[in-house]
Amino acid sequence: MMFDLVVDKVVQKGRKISLKKSLLTFVQLRKGVYNEIVNHKQLEGIRWKRFPGINKYLKGFRPGELTVLTGPTGCGKTTFLSEYSLDLCLQGVPTLWGNFEIQNTRLCKAMMNQLAQKQLSANLQEFDHWADKFTELPMYFMNYHGAEAFENVLATMKEAVTNHQVKHVIIDNLQFMMGTRNKKYFHLDRYEYQDHVIGSCRSFATEKECHITLVIHPRKEDSGELTLNSIFGGAKASQEADNILIFQVEWKGNTRQRKYLQISKNRYDGDLGSITLKFNKETQGFGTSSSKSNQVTDDILID
Repeated sequence: MMFDLVVDKVVQKGRKISLKKSLLTFVQLRKGVYNEIVNHKQLEGIRWKRFPGINKYLKGFRPGELTVLTGPTGCGKTTFLSEYSLDLCLQGVPTLWGNFEIQNTRLCKAMMNQLAQKQLSANLQEFDHWADKFTELPMYFMNYHGAEAFENVLATMKEAVTNHQVKHVIIDNLQFMMGTRNKKYFHLDRYEYQDHVIGSCRSFATEKECHITLVIHPRKEDSGELTLNSIFGGAKASQEADNILIFQVEWKGNTRQRKYLQISKNRYDGDLGSITLKFNKETQGFGTSSSKSNQVTDDILID
């Protein structure tokens, strides 16, 4: 009886300690709130140099967030993402690329063209110069092609963060991890497993202070404008994401009028809007350049 009373007191004391840790007052938060107000520019993150329009809405790139990108097949999502990530990598953000559809050599070729802002196939004498420049970047690539189990992808992400201090992971795209899974997840249907993957990415981003950019194909691909409801699967992606970017293609009859990037969710400060994207054949990307004008063309897009 006496032993039971002692155990009960220990348990009650433990609950009080736990409760004390789980409750906060504004007195404890006040300094942090002040720092957020005073240092808001630094907290906004790293700004894109090639995509000033994105800065207008997202304010910057921040670790610990999950960004979801969707858009029709063939619209140029991978071309955009390669330059979007290259921009950040050039500013010192260690980056891990996971592209399961395009060979890494082809992806690197596109990124090298974007780095040089010219087609190296027409300037082969400059290849070694730009290859040396690219080698200096903290850019890493997953050695996967085709369908791959998410558990393997996650293990590679953990290794990259631990051993190479990676702060940005691009997964292009989610659908390539849906058909292969560990036995422990066989009981889940496709939508439940997708929710598991998205939830794991959300947790990884938060716990590892690493930004994840996740490409998810849209549920429907007609000529109409895509919405948050167009993201394949359930509502998990739109709920968990900090940012949702939709690559829109505007049509008039059978003629494509323009492409634009729509910021449909922005958890940081709520600013929403869109920026027009024009592919520049000379610089091989969508980003702006102070020395080169944009040319609208659709040659050499990869997706």
